[in-house]
Amino acid sequence: MKNLYRLLAVCIFIFSLSACKKGANPITDVSITGKWMINKYSATSYKNGVLSPTSYSYNVSDTSQYYLFDNDGTAFETFLDPNFVSPEIFYYHINGSNLILSRTLALLPETTCTISILVANRLVLQGSYTYQTSGDDFKVVNEVNLSKK
Repeated sequence: MKNLYRLLAVCIFIFSLSACKKGANPITDVSITGKWMINKYSATSYKNGVLSPTSYSYNVSDTSQYYLFDNDGTAFETFLDPNFVSPEIFYYHINGSNLILSRTLALLPETTCTISILVANRLVLQGSYTYQTSGDDFKVVNEVNLSKK
């Protein structure tokens, strides 16, 4: 009988430990409202899980390249490379640490990106996509570094 009480006491103790949680960290609202200058862009490619030599990165020094995010969920892209889409309005909303876009952007060919705030005026948007061709698996990770003007 003593063993049964001990076992019951141990079970209650373990249960009470699992029920105790530290206070949940509230998700703070992320605000990206304003003009964000494009500083750097990188695309990292993987073929069957191995880094591909087609990966690249470049710094953007042209101050006419930016994203403008408004409070009402509209935004404007001004990446003016003729090889990409022309500048136009798009819509966005934030869900946790994800930026959900109404369309793909010139530098982000996916509609869900992860937001990382480095400091108050620095922001990184990162997205990835995968595809298969000729029996190979490809993954591309795009990253855009922005600074607030």
